[in-house]
Amino acid sequence: MNNYVIIFVAAIIFGIVNPWGYNRSHRDLGDRSVLVDMFKSPQLFGIHTFPQRVKVMDEALEFFNHETYERDNTPALFLSWIPMMYYLTQTNCLMNNPWHGCISFKDFQEEFEKATKVRSPVYITFSKIMTRNPGWPLEDEAYRKRDKVWIPDLKKFDYLRYWMKDKKYSKVFENDMFEVYKLSQPPSIE
Repeated sequence: MNNYVIIFVAAIIFGIVNPWGYNRSHRDLGDRSVLVDMFKSPQLFGIHTFPQRVKVMDEALEFFNHETYERDNTPALFLSWIPMMYYLTQTNCLMNNPWHGCISFKDFQEEFEKATKVRSPVYITFSKIMTRNPGWPLEDEAYRKRDKVWIPDLKKFDYLRYWMKDKKYSKVFENDMFEVYKLSQPPSIE
């Protein structure tokens, strides 16, 4: 047998069985042995993670599943690095960029004000814990001190809470991870 074939096959086998890469997961706990609970929500069925994350996500998605709104045509705003929630809840991002953490406060404010002149978000969801932390919803002060990306989000949170004050929003759901506010009388779609 050709030496190159042997080396190639060995590299493939080593790549598949690589014990050093097993515990490297992105945006989840590093130890895969604790990622044993499967989401119950149909949107995430088959995905395993740790129990605390399963609990908060399943609770939030169950809330949205029981809500009455026009799927794929309801404007929403999910804050704190969670753009996947638009897909999971079948809502539309109010703004052009669902990655609100990637834009400056000034750009966020300008785009938000422009968008709300046309249509207000029916749902505004705040994340209580930074989702860039691989251990969310678990608090991790060491990570929070290292990753300063969440700091500009605080100004956006304050701005939106102030904006909501004189609007007809009320808190309709809360768990350890999320706070969901809903517009009391969403405009009807004609």
